[in-house]
Amino acid sequence: MVMDRRIKALLGMMVVSLFWAPSFAVTKDVLSFTGPVSLVCIRFLGAACLMTVLCVPLHSKTKIRKEDRCLYLVTAAMIPLHYVLSNIASLSLNETESIMFSSFQSLLTMIIASLLLGSKIKPLTSIYIGMAGIGAVLLMEFQSSPSLVKTGYAVMMSAMVVWVIYCVLLTKLLEYYRIGNLIRGQFWLTGIILLPWMIIEDNQFGQIDGGQLVCLAYLIICCTFICFVLNAKGIKEIGPIPSSLVLIIGPVLVMALDMGKTGLHFSPRRLTGVLFILAGIVLVVLDIVRGTKKEIAENERMG
Repeated sequence: MVMDRRIKALLGMMVVSLFWAPSFAVTKDVLSFTGPVSLVCIRFLGAACLMTVLCVPLHSKTKIRKEDRCLYLVTAAMIPLHYVLSNIASLSLNETESIMFSSFQSLLTMIIASLLLGSKIKPLTSIYIGMAGIGAVLLMEFQSSPSLVKTGYAVMMSAMVVWVIYCVLLTKLLEYYRIGNLIRGQFWLTGIILLPWMIIEDNQFGQIDGGQLVCLAYLIICCTFICFVLNAKGIKEIGPIPSSLVLIIGPVLVMALDMGKTGLHFSPRRLTGVLFILAGIVLVVLDIVRGTKKEIAENERMG
């Protein structure tokens, strides 16, 4: 059932947002004993092994078509590039600043999807995404020193652009290949590409304690294995633009947790930002539901 698949995809993207929300804080903790490149290598090799064990009995091998090999390799290369840039930026920014950049993902996705895929965005959808974007701007509150504005912020924005391009290009591959096979292959490529760098990078694995090991497992299982599969399902079922909008729930959650730790209260600006974001997400979800119902009705009429 089309409606069921899309509702499940939306719920899956909400899970992704909740898992990715604390990932910046967790990553910062793990980076205390490992380098930014090594962490990406460990995450994806671990997720690749886990996915291979779980998915081999479920899916037959699918060979990448010759005409899709270039696109497949480009998308695979964007994964380590995004995460290495993101980890480097996380070293100089706090978690609130780091995740706030993902608030702009839906706006970037809308622009890049129209450029690379020729996607036609409905006027109302543009308005809803614009509302969420305005809300994201109202939420942001930079705390780092001015010198880091030129480095950490620029690196994090570059990482976000790379991720958006990856998600948009992944849309084409998902038309022909199983999610399990596609993501598993990208995991292996990412880990293998970075393996030589992990060997020469300055790591201090002997200093890992139990809590940091749990953090590393969380990044491998929840933030990599589970989130990449659910993200791909969301992109396939509802498209890269609506699925990226749901991810803005993450920054709102991080902001709420940060305010809980610091004892701060909602300012009128932040409250307005949250309302704009939630309104944008709800309106896009309702738009997807209405569109799905219309599609089902037309198919029944034609069938």
